[in-house]
Amino acid sequence: MEDASKQAALAAQLAPRAARFLRRRTQAVIATHSLQHAGFPSLSAVPFALAPEGWLVGLFSHLAPHHPNLLADGRCALLLAEDNAGDILTGERLELTASARILRGEDEQQLAQETYVRCYPRADAWFRQLNFDFFRIDVRAARYNGGFGQAAVLDVDALDLVSPLDRAATTRVITHMNDDHADACAHYWQAAFSEVPAASVRMAAIDRYGMHLRCGQQLRWVGFAEPLQTAADARRVLVAMAGGGH
Repeated sequence: MEDASKQAALAAQLAPRAARFLRRRTQAVIATHSLQHAGFPSLSAVPFALAPEGWLVGLFSHLAPHHPNLLADGRCALLLAEDNAGDILTGERLELTASARILRGEDEQQLAQETYVRCYPRADAWFRQLNFDFFRIDVRAARYNGGFGQAAVLDVDALDLVSPLDRAATTRVITHMNDDHADACAHYWQAAFSEVPAASVRMAAIDRYGMHLRCGQQLRWVGFAEPLQTAADARRVLVAMAGGGH
C-alpha cells in the first residue's frame, strides 16, 4: 500500500509536467499493427495537433503504411520524445496508448482540418488535392518519464486534454490575435525564444497550458505561467504577457 501511495503521489507530481510536455511536442513516432508483417509493429514519424475537444488530429497519406494499418486496426501507440543531442534516456518521454479512426463525415473533417491547418498550413492542399485523410486519435492511457526516478503511469484526465476554451472561443481568440494584435504575437515569440522573428508570427492554437505560435514553417509552443481555468482567463493572461498594452 505504501508503494502504491508513493506511485500515486509521484504521478500527481509529474502530471502537470507531462501535460506541458505533450503541448510542447508537435511530432511523434506512431506504432501501428503492420499489415505487411503480420504480428509485428510498424513505426512512422507523424506531426499532430490537439483539438479543443481533447483528441489528437493526424493527417496521413494513403501511401504511408500507418494509414492502411489503422484502417485495419485502430489500436496504436505514440511516443513523444525530447530533442536531445546526448543520451536519449536523460530526456523527457511520453508514451500514449490510443485508438485512431479515419474521419469520413464532412463535419468531423472540417473540425480536424480547422485545428490541423492552423498549425500546418501546407497541409490544406494535401487534404484537398492529394490522397491524405484526417484521423482522430483518442488517448486511452499514458506513461511519462521525466528522467531517472521520475516515471509514472498517468490518468488520461490528468493530461487536461480538453481545453477550457471551447472550439468557438478558441477560434475567436486566435482570429482576434492574428487580425488585431500581430505585434503582440511577435512579442510573445521574441520574449519566449530570445530572438527576433524572421517573418510574421501567427497564433496557431491556444489551450489551458499555453499557445502555439507559427513563424514561417516553424511551429513553437509558449507556455503560460499558470494554467487557464476558464475561457475568461485567456484575455487577462495574453494582455499581461504582451506587457498590458492590448
